[in-house]
Amino acid sequence: MKIKILPSALDDLSNGRLFYERQGENLGEYFFDSLFSDIDSLIQ
Repeated sequence: MKIKILPSALDDLSNGRLFYERQGENLGEYFFDSLFSDIDSLIQ
């Protein structure tokens, strides 16, 4: 399976990362890692 993430979706993901980073240190990174882990699991 091939997954394409549109530029507008990447903008939303980046905004989500910034939002969570403002909530607490490293939460933005955790948010991003969790999302991409879920996306990777769709491919397999």
